[in-house]
Amino acid sequence: MFNKGIGPKLGLSASLSAREIPQDHLRYRQSVDETNTNSSHVQIVNKIPNGSRVLDVGCACGDLGLYLRGRKNCSVWGMEYCAKSVEVARATGAYENVAQVDLNSLKDYESYRQVGFDRIVFGDVLEHLNSPESVLQDFLSLLGAGGRLVISLPNISHGSIVTQIMANKFSYMEYGILDRTHLRFFTYESMGKMFAELGLKVVTSTRVIWDLPGLHPYQPADLVHSGVLACIAANPHSYVLQYVAELTPSKQPAGALEKHNMEQLCHFTEEELGRIEKFRAVIIFPSGNGAASNSTGLPDIQSVRYALPRLKPWLKSVTPRPVWNFLKRGRDIIRTRWRYRQDTDMQRRLECLSAYREQVQQLPDKISASFIEISSREVRPHPSCPKAIAFYLPQFHPFLENDEWWGRGFTEWTNVTKAVPLFVGHYQPQLPIDLGFYDLRLTEVMHRQVELAKQYGVHGFCFHYYWFSGKRLMEKPLFNYLADAKLDFPFCLCWANEPWSRRWDGSEDELLIGQNLQPDDDRRFIEDLMPFLKDPRYITIEGKPVLIIYRPHLWQKNRVQVLTANFRSIAKENGLHGLYLITALSHEFRDSPNDWGFDAGVEFPPHMCGMVPQVPGLRFANGNFSGTVHDMRALVDAEEYMVPSATTTFKTVFSAWDNTARKNCSAFIFHHCEPVVYKKWLSNILQYTYRNNSAHEQYVFINAWNEWAEGAHLEPDRKYGYAFLQATAESFEEFLPDPCRKGTGDGE
Repeated sequence: MFNKGIGPKLGLSASLSAREIPQDHLRYRQSVDETNTNSSHVQIVNKIPNGSRVLDVGCACGDLGLYLRGRKNCSVWGMEYCAKSVEVARATGAYENVAQVDLNSLKDYESYRQVGFDRIVFGDVLEHLNSPESVLQDFLSLLGAGGRLVISLPNISHGSIVTQIMANKFSYMEYGILDRTHLRFFTYESMGKMFAELGLKVVTSTRVIWDLPGLHPYQPADLVHSGVLACIAANPHSYVLQYVAELTPSKQPAGALEKHNMEQLCHFTEEELGRIEKFRAVIIFPSGNGAASNSTGLPDIQSVRYALPRLKPWLKSVTPRPVWNFLKRGRDIIRTRWRYRQDTDMQRRLECLSAYREQVQQLPDKISASFIEISSREVRPHPSCPKAIAFYLPQFHPFLENDEWWGRGFTEWTNVTKAVPLFVGHYQPQLPIDLGFYDLRLTEVMHRQVELAKQYGVHGFCFHYYWFSGKRLMEKPLFNYLADAKLDFPFCLCWANEPWSRRWDGSEDELLIGQNLQPDDDRRFIEDLMPFLKDPRYITIEGKPVLIIYRPHLWQKNRVQVLTANFRSIAKENGLHGLYLITALSHEFRDSPNDWGFDAGVEFPPHMCGMVPQVPGLRFANGNFSGTVHDMRALVDAEEYMVPSATTTFKTVFSAWDNTARKNCSAFIFHHCEPVVYKKWLSNILQYTYRNNSAHEQYVFINAWNEWAEGAHLEPDRKYGYAFLQATAESFEEFLPDPCRKGTGDGE
């Protein structure tokens, strides 16, 4: 049922309990479990800001309204066709009003027009209507200023349906994609086109991922040839049960809108791709069709997998949460074990083990062919070349909280040194040279880092600053840097405003320290930064100190608008010219930075890099691997990052990315991260910045100087030596100004 925190006032009344209602009227009931992000209800509520005025169209028994009222303090109105469901929804006490309406004939909206809704929700409703286009057109007039639609729709091209159609079947059910009451069917393409024709722009989209058999009794492997099934399984849209989109009215041409909508609906998140890979890995092909048969010796997984969807709602309702989580972990272990045992090629395993031994036992003086020694000269960047700022992690030293959370003496090096190769050719562990396993409490380390950065042409550092309503973490290296005037090197700050949890050991729900923004934090934070902002080394744009906020979208938009305005005002009170505020474009944040009160955005790859192909044919030494391995060459060659942005955007590159040190078998990895590939990417964004950014905004960013546990570091290591620093320097020196530069700022 619902999470704790919803008062008793918002439950079903004593005169109308769930047991008294015929089951047919309750078949669309679904509790909102906020921990399950693979749920349309959760994805819908995540698109609704706190305190919104919401119209819940097709509200059924009021589950969504009950959650919005109790957990997000929303004012909710409802519409529903079924009279008994209307009675149940009204009894929750969550709705301002619930009207019984037939959307196929309703034309009187006057009682709702005066509200001016912030969000109108169509949760799996449009597929039940004769003409969803006309209904959407009518409801657009009920949106208030800045209001948006939130729509979820089932995907008729889910693999379970495609395989049925290919076998001349089309089996209706009581619920699901082939619900008997569905009148219209949609794919992502028809959705994108319908929205575009109505002048609706998809702002954000998410997807509910479901395994290929879906809710139907048919096993796809029994319906189509294994080769056909393999083609279907290769399409990520085959696993989409529902698309959940947030839309806003737009005056763009229908053609441009349709293209944009398609791109948004096709942009899978890393989490979604991870779910798809797990489902794809356990597809069982029939023997005799040219694919491997199920000869693992495990129980009949097929029968279990197709029975569980029908038993899951009941099992979840009667099983205590700790037991349920334990069963889920057991299921994942069985799946990965089954996947591992499918590979019976002993030679392949021997190759993996041999490669593993070779990598972990290599001597310190074993240098690869890619190793480059330190340069003997200081780099002189081209005079017109944009300046590069490298993100800098200050966690390489012990501090009290890390001792309490992870064990005495823990630093980032603890994770770095534990990493092992997961597949043949996997570069792990990544170990430092020159600076060694340094401790940032020693200012001598920072002096050497500054010396290296200057020598290879890096302009400055952007330090991650950890501040939680007055509580600082790992601030000692930053204050040491501030106090040492001999560290003559430009810098700026990025407020790393994420809450901290035990993500590194898989316990993502265990919060270590939260990020709860208080009303007086605006002033407290800026005044806390004043010694940094007033330092002569601090990086400015047009005289304004540069400040990055990593995830402002964790808070409500109107609160962030107030925050940024207060930041600028307080800065001026303290004698500054204001602040140049930048938001990181990460975690699917695609709104215009200007709308949230920022001057610009900064990319933060690998976030929002698009659909980067995975590397085929890898030979894994660990059969429990559940992460993804992408091809960095494909990312760089596609050049999607070269498409001009509507607002000022500071481009960012990474030298490599591999968080095996933190995530182990669930790592997110980019393979083929050679210095030449990185150099091409950096050279490209230098040209982009020169062409598209104004004269005072000629900066690019590098992720990062020293993110060793994420495999993203310019600091020299045992395999490549100084190769990435050398590639950085060569990009600066080889830069040639584009004569077709776009004039976008003062001084152009």
